[in-house]
Amino acid sequence: MATDFRVLTASMSPTRMEQIKPLILHQGDYGRILRLTDVELPEYYEVHFGYHRSGISKPVIGNRNGVEIPNEFLNQPGTFYAWFYLHDSDTDGETRYELVFKVIGKANAWDEPLPPEQRSIADQLIGALSSGVEQTRDLAEDAEQFKMEAEEAAETAAEILEEIKKYKIDLEVIDTTLYL
Repeated sequence: MATDFRVLTASMSPTRMEQIKPLILHQGDYGRILRLTDVELPEYYEVHFGYHRSGISKPVIGNRNGVEIPNEFLNQPGTFYAWFYLHDSDTDGETRYELVFKVIGKANAWDEPLPPEQRSIADQLIGALSSGVEQTRDLAEDAEQFKMEAEEAAETAAEILEEIKKYKIDLEVIDTTLYL
């Protein structure tokens, strides 16, 4: 099974709320999934994403497979934060983990990212091209196998032909002997 390049894994210590260094992303890396490891998370949880440690943040619901990083945080270079806000049956919830992200700008990046519908088309096109390349590789392997089988069949046919020629000579000798 192929590794999902979209998944960004952050290893956290159950006893430490913040990670030590920022997680690096690149501008325009849309559709990224954040997954924490080495900590116990509930089935569902909230993650608040924001540009500053105070002010407005965007809440997103995560699950055991991770949480999708909102694309708007990947539009431009800079820093943003994620706070894992966990609920249990006894409390309204509390912030348990904080992560810092650094978005690296791309050289010659477009001023604006592709709109979602165009991004979807681009992703479909890349997927179709990748699939076509894989099918071409499979067909090339099949063609090589067929070539080897055809060569073996040709060798076998040549051997059978030689045997037939021997029998033909033997039959001619027998035929001449019978008429003598």
